[in-house]
Amino acid sequence: MHLYQNSSFFRRFFSSILDAVICIIVCIFLFFLIANFSDLRNVEFNKLQYYSTFILAIIFLVFYYIFIPYFWKGSTLAMHIFKMKMICENKDKKITLLDLLKRNFLLYIILLNLIYIIVFFDNQSIKDFKLSDEQIKNLSFWNKAKINFTYAFTTVFMFISFLNFVILLLNKKKLSAIEYVSNTRVVNKKMIYVQQNQNIKLMPVQIEEREIIIITND
Repeated sequence: MHLYQNSSFFRRFFSSILDAVICIIVCIFLFFLIANFSDLRNVEFNKLQYYSTFILAIIFLVFYYIFIPYFWKGSTLAMHIFKMKMICENKDKKITLLDLLKRNFLLYIILLNLIYIIVFFDNQSIKDFKLSDEQIKNLSFWNKAKINFTYAFTTVFMFISFLNFVILLLNKKKLSAIEYVSNTRVVNKKMIYVQQNQNIKLMPVQIEEREIIIITND
């Protein structure tokens, strides 16, 4: 019998890192493609460029983590490189958009952070992130709260990611917390052969006793 084997901690860890690096590179590319800049220290946005950058980043992240695995048999680009994929606990069922939406809880934290920045910052106030800690202390209470709340999103994301990987590392079945909630798991694409134990049925046997005749010579 051929079965899928759950992927190891290290394979999944490095796959997640590679996925994150790919997304960061694409978002930085969008940033430099849309923004006006004379050098790396002097970047300027008009309102259209500002909102376009964040909206395109959100669209890309949803496409990368939701739609690419849906159309690519459960794999992101990094998972394909590491020869892994996501499957449902019900092996006969193809992974659905709903399954992917349930397991991408960490993605929602990033998206909420980006939406928060779009709503509460503009192309001018976004520059407050470049200020030093001393300069931030001199800002108004509201402006400091807006910046700190953005950092809070990042802290929550890092904490949940860390906790998820700790559970994955300690779990004998190589399942993370999110996978228990979403009823999905990450497996190696190559199936392994597992010999199925055959149940031996023991049946009672009736033994006929033979009559023994002793012949003596008198």
